[in-house]
Amino acid sequence: MLVSNDQSDYYVPSYSVDQIGNVSETEGYNVFLNGAGSQELTIEGLPVDVGQLLYLDAFRMNLLTYLPSTCMATDDVFAGYEDQLLVVQSDAGGFYVPSFGVMSLTEMCPGDAYSVFLNGADGIDFTYPDGGM
Repeated sequence: MLVSNDQSDYYVPSYSVDQIGNVSETEGYNVFLNGAGSQELTIEGLPVDVGQLLYLDAFRMNLLTYLPSTCMATDDVFAGYEDQLLVVQSDAGGFYVPSFGVMSLTEMCPGDAYSVFLNGADGIDFTYPDGGM
């Protein structure tokens, strides 16, 4: 039914709206399905570079795509970035709020994107740790 990214671009096929264009491996997307059933999306190709730089903006709920090919503990993913994070959230309702010691989002996994809101007025250049290769 609808796909959106964290820059308020939309893809709505039933209304011929396509502001997103090409899908990018460095972007996370919200997908709202038409109907109650689940659907599967399969993408084939070369593996993405897990070490590539991902920019997270201040004052925006960023959709961070998970690039590593295996699951990783959330606190390991964001090790060294704790002071710059306000909240990380999964679409299943899990949270990671390092300043309050909240970590109901214990693991991040391939195929998901996570909402990330930064603490402060500066964006950050984010890279995944080498353990996710």
